[in-house]
Amino acid sequence: MLKSIMSTLSSAWNSKEPKQIRLTYEEAKSRLTDAEFNRLTEAFSRFASHSSYITKQVFCRDVLGELFPNRISESIYGACGGTTRGITFKDLIIILVLITKGKLEEKIRFIFSLYLQDDNTAIRREDLVKFTEEVEGISIPEVVLNRLFQYNNSIEYDEFHIWIMDNPSATSVSAWLLGDILDSDGNFGYSAFKLTDDHETPTFYQTLAGVTHLEEEDIIELEKKYWVLHGDSILGRIDVNTLRPLISPPLPDSIVQGFLDAFDENRDGHIDFKEMACGISAAARGPTLERQKFCFKVFDQDKDGLLSKTDVIHMVQVMKSVMRENLSESPTEDAILTLAKDDDMTVHEIFDRVRGETMTLVDYLEFSLASKLPEHFLNLVYQICQIVFGLRPLTPAEEYEVVTAWLAREEKRERYVGQVFFLISMEWWNVWLNYVNPGPMSMSNSDSGVGSTIGSLGSQSNSISNISETNGGGGGNSKSSGRCWSLKKSNIEATIALDNQNVIVTSINSYDVDSPTNLTPYAKSSSSSLSLVTIDSSRSTSSSTPSPVNSPSTVRRQLTSSSLNGLGRGQPNRRRRPDAIDNSSLIAPTSTLLQKTPSLTSEGGRLRKEIEDGREFKVIPQSLWNALHQWYGSSTGLPRQVIESNKRLRLELYPVTLLLYRHQHSNGRSSVGSNAPWTGISGIYGAAALSTTMSYVQNHNLSLPKRTLAFTASFSRTATLGNVWSFICTNLRLPMQDTRLDLLTNDDLSFAMVLEEEDQTLDELGVRDLSNILIEIRNKDQTWPEEIGSFASNSNDQLRLKRTMSTAVNERGLTGLNNLGNTCFMNSAIQCVSNTIPLTLYFRKRMYLYELNRTNPIGMKGHIAKRYADLITDVWSGTAKTIAPFKLRFTIGKYAPRFSGFQQNDAQELLAFLLDGLHEDLNRVAEKPYVELKDSDNRPDIVCAQEAWENHLLRNKSIIVDLFHGQLKSSVRCKECHHESVRFDPFNYLSLPLPMESFIFCELLVIRQNGSIPVRYGILCSVDEYVSDVKTQLSELTGTDGNQQIQAENLILALIHNFRIHQILSDDERFKTGYNGRLIYAFQVGRAQDEEVPSENSSPCPTDHQIQKILSSSKYNTSPGIRLPPSENGFDGHSRQSSISSSTSSSITQSNGSSISSTTTSSPVSENSIVVIHRKMLRQESYFISTQKSRPALFGLPLIISFHEGMTHLDLYRKVWALVARLVTPLPPDGPNLYNHAQDCDDSLGYEYPFVLRLVKRDAESCCGTCHWYQMCRGCTIICSEYTKLDRINSTMCAVAIDWDPTALYLRYQMTQESESILHPTVGDSLKRQSESVALSTCLDNFTKEEELAEDEKYYCAKCGNHQLALKKLQIWRLPPILIVHLKRFQALNNRWIKSHKVVDFPFHDFDPSAFLADVPRRTVETPISSATTDSNNYINSDLFPLQDFHQHRLLPEVDPFDLNYRLYAIVCHSGIMGGGHYIAYARNPEGKWHCFNDSSCKEVHEDQIEKSSAYMLFYERTGLASEAYMPRIDPKAVPVVTDDELEAEENDFKKLCVI
Repeated sequence: MLKSIMSTLSSAWNSKEPKQIRLTYEEAKSRLTDAEFNRLTEAFSRFASHSSYITKQVFCRDVLGELFPNRISESIYGACGGTTRGITFKDLIIILVLITKGKLEEKIRFIFSLYLQDDNTAIRREDLVKFTEEVEGISIPEVVLNRLFQYNNSIEYDEFHIWIMDNPSATSVSAWLLGDILDSDGNFGYSAFKLTDDHETPTFYQTLAGVTHLEEEDIIELEKKYWVLHGDSILGRIDVNTLRPLISPPLPDSIVQGFLDAFDENRDGHIDFKEMACGISAAARGPTLERQKFCFKVFDQDKDGLLSKTDVIHMVQVMKSVMRENLSESPTEDAILTLAKDDDMTVHEIFDRVRGETMTLVDYLEFSLASKLPEHFLNLVYQICQIVFGLRPLTPAEEYEVVTAWLAREEKRERYVGQVFFLISMEWWNVWLNYVNPGPMSMSNSDSGVGSTIGSLGSQSNSISNISETNGGGGGNSKSSGRCWSLKKSNIEATIALDNQNVIVTSINSYDVDSPTNLTPYAKSSSSSLSLVTIDSSRSTSSSTPSPVNSPSTVRRQLTSSSLNGLGRGQPNRRRRPDAIDNSSLIAPTSTLLQKTPSLTSEGGRLRKEIEDGREFKVIPQSLWNALHQWYGSSTGLPRQVIESNKRLRLELYPVTLLLYRHQHSNGRSSVGSNAPWTGISGIYGAAALSTTMSYVQNHNLSLPKRTLAFTASFSRTATLGNVWSFICTNLRLPMQDTRLDLLTNDDLSFAMVLEEEDQTLDELGVRDLSNILIEIRNKDQTWPEEIGSFASNSNDQLRLKRTMSTAVNERGLTGLNNLGNTCFMNSAIQCVSNTIPLTLYFRKRMYLYELNRTNPIGMKGHIAKRYADLITDVWSGTAKTIAPFKLRFTIGKYAPRFSGFQQNDAQELLAFLLDGLHEDLNRVAEKPYVELKDSDNRPDIVCAQEAWENHLLRNKSIIVDLFHGQLKSSVRCKECHHESVRFDPFNYLSLPLPMESFIFCELLVIRQNGSIPVRYGILCSVDEYVSDVKTQLSELTGTDGNQQIQAENLILALIHNFRIHQILSDDERFKTGYNGRLIYAFQVGRAQDEEVPSENSSPCPTDHQIQKILSSSKYNTSPGIRLPPSENGFDGHSRQSSISSSTSSSITQSNGSSISSTTTSSPVSENSIVVIHRKMLRQESYFISTQKSRPALFGLPLIISFHEGMTHLDLYRKVWALVARLVTPLPPDGPNLYNHAQDCDDSLGYEYPFVLRLVKRDAESCCGTCHWYQMCRGCTIICSEYTKLDRINSTMCAVAIDWDPTALYLRYQMTQESESILHPTVGDSLKRQSESVALSTCLDNFTKEEELAEDEKYYCAKCGNHQLALKKLQIWRLPPILIVHLKRFQALNNRWIKSHKVVDFPFHDFDPSAFLADVPRRTVETPISSATTDSNNYINSDLFPLQDFHQHRLLPEVDPFDLNYRLYAIVCHSGIMGGGHYIAYARNPEGKWHCFNDSSCKEVHEDQIEKSSAYMLFYERTGLASEAYMPRIDPKAVPVVTDDELEAEENDFKKLCVI
C-alpha cells in the first residue's frame, strides 16, 4: 500500500521521493486563498533561480527563516523533495501548506518521515536518538523513549502515532508542528506559525504621512530628491553650504541659515529626511497659519520663539528684497507704496502695534494678515519647496503658477560663467503649457481645494477679519489693513495653537459668518477657513487615545478624494498630461558607432545646426529642469553652460565632443550607462556614475597595443586639460599618477603627442570637435603601453614620441626618460645626477673621452661612462621630449645582473653602483698602489685624517671623487680600558636612519553610563603593551576633562561591526597592530553605587510622573514597543513562566526547566554586564510564512550595560534610557509649539518609554534568548515593573534588544546623533606625535651621536687583547662639494623589511652641516677670521692655527671657504610600499626652476608643490661652487677614445635584443 502511494507521488516530487507525505499539490492549493496563492507565486518568482528552482540556501534563509536551526531546515528541505538543483514551486506549496494548514494525521506522518533513515519503513531507536541529538540539539528523556521502544528496537508508524499523541512535545519538531493547541480548523501547532499574517507593521512612509500633510507617494518622491541632494553635497549631508547654492538666489543669502534652521529641528546643523518632509509639509502643504508659522521660524535667529528688533529689521529687509524681485511689470499701487516706505518706518509701525519689545508668533500672524510684505516671502518659500525639493504641485494650475513665476524671475537675473541651463523642445513645452495653463479652464483658488496654493492671501485675511469682527460684535466686511490691525489678541489666541494650550491647528475650514457660535468640522476646503481640534489634556495612558478626526492625514485624504475638482489628482482631466520630456528633435543624427558608444558626460547629444531659442527650444535654469525631470521624467537632458567668448557671455550650444580610446583589454571593454546625472562641474558636461574599476594590463610581447573606441565625452572649449584629465580619472576610477592623455591623428589614429599642459584650454591646445584622445594607463611594470609598444614596431611612432607638444625645441635638460619596465628607480636617480651641473658640464664638454680607464680591473672598461655620457648628451640636447635609456640600462644590467630584470629595485643602490661605476671608468689612476692602513696610535686627528685622505687619492682620483667624496671620522672606545681607536674613511653619501613607528595609535570612544555625549580619546601605545595597560592609560584620561574618572576595571573595550559587538578585548591580550587607526569603543560598567550623576551633556531620564503608567505590567502586555502580534512573538503560544518577563518568576530557564548554558562562541563579557542592541522591524516585500513578513534589523550603536543583584526591570529600563535618551528628540518644551509636524499624532514619548526590552540570543539577535526555536519567539519582553527582580543573565549567550516603537523611531530617533562625540585633545596630540616630522638635523644628530655596540658586535681591543664592549661614534671630517643624504626608509625589523613613512623636514636653502663635523673642522669654521691674527696665542684654539680649509672645495673667488652653506638641487621621492612603490625625482635646473621628473613626464613645479613627505634621497650642492674649476686640464696632444671593439660588440648584442 505504502509503495503504491509513493510511486504515484514520485513524478510530482522531481524524481525524489518525499518520505510518506500524503498531500497532493491540488489538495494543498485548494486550502489556500487566492491572495495567499498569488503571494506565494510572487515570492517564488522573486527568490527562484533562472531554472525555476529555489535552492537549499534560499529555502533555509528566506522560506523558513532565521528562527529555524539550520540543520532542521536542511532536513525539512530534503524531506519535501529538495535536490541539489533546488525545490520546485509545487513541492514548496505542498510543504508550506502541510506545516501551516496540515491536518493532524498529515503532520504526524511528516514527522515520522523526518525520523526515517534511508528507505526504511520503521524508525530505529539509534536513528531517532542520533537525529534529535545532532540535528535538534535535544535529548529525549529515557523514560519517554522507553515507552516508544518498549518491545522492539524499531517501530512502525502506528506505534509512533500512538506515542506522539501521548507525548506531543517529546521532540522539538513535534512540539513545533503539534504543540498543545487545536484551533477551530483542527490545525495543531503553535499559533505563531502561520502562512499568513494580517498584522501590518507600519512603514516609515505611513508613519510620516500620518503626522504631515503629505501623501505616501509624496514622501517617496521627496525621499528620492533628498538622496540626490545628499549625494551631490561635498560632505554627504544637506547643510548650509549645500543649501545655499540651491536656494540663493532667489532667497537672499542673509536668510539661508534661518531657512535651514526652520527645517533643522534637532539643531545638528543639517537637514535629515524626516526634517525635510515635515518642514515641507508645514511650509507648502499645511494651512496658511501653519505656513506662516514656518516663516516665523525662518526669522527667529536665536530660536527663542520671539523676534527681537534686530530680527524684525532683518525680516523687513528680506521681505522687501523678495517683494521687489517678484514684482510684475505693472505693479499695484499698494506694492509701490510698500516698497517706497523706509525700512525704519515699517519697523516702527510694526512695533507700534506689538505689545512689548519683541514680536511673538501671534504678533507675526497679525502682521501677516495686515501687510502685503509676508505674502511674497510665503509664496517664495512655497516655490522653493516645489522646485528645489521636488514636491509635486497638487493641481496643474499650481504647477503653472510655480513654474512660470520661477522662470520669469530667473530670466531677469544676470548670467555668469559656468552657469548651467537646460534646453527643452518647444514641442513638449507647448504641450505642457496647454496642460497647466488655466486660461480656458480657469478656476479660483477656493475651487482648488487646498489652502496652500500660491493664490492671493487677501481673501484669507478678509475671512479671518470677518470672523474676528463678528465675534467682537461688529458687522461689516471691510478689507482695509487698518481694520485687520484692529483685531484683538484674544480672538487670535482663540484660533492658534499657543504654547499653554493643547490646541492644534489641523485644517482650514469654512463656516457661516452669520452663525459664529460654533466652529464646525471640515465641510468644504477653502483657503479662507479655519477649524480647531481641542485635545483633552487629562487623557489617560491606560487606554490609547485615537488621533483626532481632523488629523492632517484625514483632512488630506478628504482634500485628495473630494476637493480637487476638475484638475486635481482625484478626477480625470480633459487635458492630456504630457509624456516624458522628449528632446530628440533637437539632436543631430550620429553614426551607428557613436550611438553604441557610451558617454561619460550627460550633455545629451550633439545639437542640430541652425536651431534658435524660442523657435525650436526653450532655455530653462537647472533648478527648474530638475523639478520637471522629477515630475515628468525625460529620455534626454540637454545641459549647456555659459562661457565667455570675445569678452561676452553666451550659452555654449556646441561643446567639444571627444572620442576617447582605450587599449584593448583581455576582459573586454567596460560599459557605462548613457543616462548620466549632471554634475555641475565647470567646463565639464556631467559624469556617469561608473561601477567598474579599470585594470592594468601588462604588455608582455612589446607589440603596439590595439586601440578601441571606448567612450565619448563633451567638454567646454574653455575647459583646461587639467579639468578633462581629472574628470576622466575620477569617473573611470583611474589613478591620476598612472594615467595620461594622448592625442591621436584623425586619419589613421596614429600617435601624435602627449597632452601635458594642464593649464591650457582645449581651444589653446588645438583640440577640436571629434578629436581622438587615447586614455593611456601604465602597465603593471610602470611602462606606458604606447612607448614600450612603439619601440618594437616598425612604424614612425617611435619618432613621434620625441615630439614636443607646443614648442619646436625643448628646454635643455627637461627630457623625460621612458620607463622600460619598473625602471622608475633608475630614471629618478639619473635625473638627479643629470642635474648635478659640474658633472653634466664635464660630460657635455666630452672631457670623459680623455679620461676613460679601460684597463681598470675593477671597472667596467669605460662602458658605463660611455653609455651615461651618450644619455646625458641626448637629455641636454633639447631635441627630444622623452628618451628611452635602453643602452644604459642594458649596460648596467650586464655588469650588475641584479638590475637587469623587470622587478622593482632600490634607487639608492642604483645610484651607488652608478657613481662607483663612473668613478672606476674615469679613474685617473692607471695602476693602484698598495696602501697600508695605519691606526691612529694617539696621533693628532689632523695628521691621521690627512694621511688617510692622501692614501685614498693615491688609489682613487676622478671627477666623481672631486665632487661626491667626503671623509668620516670613526672612533671606537673600549669600555674596559677606555682605549680609543680612530680611523678616517671616505664616503660618497650619508645614510641616515629614521625612527621607526613602534607605537600604535588607538582612538577610543568612551561611553559613560550617565548618557553624556561620548568622548574620543587618543593613545599611543607600544606594540608590547597589553589591553589592561591601555585601559589604565584611558582611565587616567577620563578624569582630565572635568568628569569623574572611570576606574580601569570598570571599562570594557570592544570592536563594533555591522551594529554588533564584534569582539571584546581581553585584558591579558597584547594590543595588535591591526587595531592601529580603528575606533575602539570603551563602555563604562559597574554597580549602581558606582554610577555617576548625569552631566550637563546627558539627556534627562523620564520623571516618575512620566513613567508612572509604565509601572503596570498590563500596559506592556499590549506591546507598547514594536507591536509584534502573537503570531510573531509567540507570546500566546508558550508558557510565559519560562521568560524573564514573568511577574511570578525571576529565573531565566528553558521551558523544560533547564538553565541556559554557555554554548556560544561570542566574545565574553563581564559576568555583571550584558550587551544591548537596537532593533527595528522591516516589512518584507515578499514572504512565505508569517514569521518572515517582518524581520528585525539591527541598527545604531550597540551598548554594554552592567546589572547587579537586586536590580529590577524598571532599573534596567532606566539604565538603557539614560544611554539612549540623547538620541531621541525631546518633547516640546514649555514654550511656543514650533514643530513642523502635528504633535497630536505622536504620543510615543512623554507617557512611556519609546521602546520595549526583549531578551535575545547573543549570536542570533532575531531569536529569543530563553524560548525554544519552535515557539517562534523574537524575544521575550522584559516587562517594565519595579516589583520584578532581574535575575542574573548569561551575558555570553544572551543580549538585550531595544525594540523601538515605529513612531518614535521614525520621528524622534536621531540617527545623526549616533556618531556625535566630543573630541578630546589627546586625539590630535597623539596623531601629531605619531605623524610629526623629524628634522634633518635630528637625523644627523642621531647619526653622529655615540652609541654602544651590542653583545654580538664586540670590538677587538688591541690594548686588552680581547673582544670587549665598546662605544662607537661617527663624525664628518671632510664634506664633499656635492652632499648626498640617503634617508634609510627601509629597515629590517623583527626579521622583515618595513618602510618608515616618517616625514623629514629638510631645508632647501642655507643648509649648514658644520654642527655635525668632528671637533677640529667644526671649531675651524666656527672661529672668526679675525681670531687668526688677534688670538693666535689662545691656548684653547692654538691647535687650529694657522687655519686650514679641510674641505678644499673649488669655489668662486668671492665665496668664503669657511662658510659651509649648501642648497638643495635634487630630490628622489618614493611612494607606496617596499617592492611595489614608485619613484619620482624633483630637480632644480641652472635657471633656478624646479621640475618634477616622473619617468617620461617632465613638469615645472613651484618649490611649495614638491612632495617633501616622501623624500628618499637629498642632493645638496655647496653654495658658490665653481663648476668650471672642476674640469680637468687636458693635454693638447691627447687623443680622445671614441670606441673599442668590445663596445661595438655590445652594440651589436643590443641591436639583436631589440630585433628579438
